[in-house]
Amino acid sequence: MTHSSEVTMTYSAPFKGADGKKSCRVRFERKVAGEVQAAEGILPAATIEKSNGYSDLELRQLEEYLKNHSQDILNLASSIKNPLLNL
Repeated sequence: MTHSSEVTMTYSAPFKGADGKKSCRVRFERKVAGEVQAAEGILPAATIEKSNGYSDLELRQLEEYLKNHSQDILNLASSIKNPLLNL
């Protein structure tokens, strides 16, 4: 990353993707000069689907991070209970 701002990663509860595989959404956020910059991706595809404020190089680095840590993130996401299932 070329910015020195702290990046926060959050992730959704797991859900079944269009291909039937366990999936989750991942969001990276940072504040630069008081403005929130974000990149949103999906696992297990390890692709960033939308972003603002991140350079092309940073987006490639985030995708590489998702690829290298996809199983760990999916395991963490599995601990989240989806409240919509009870409706």
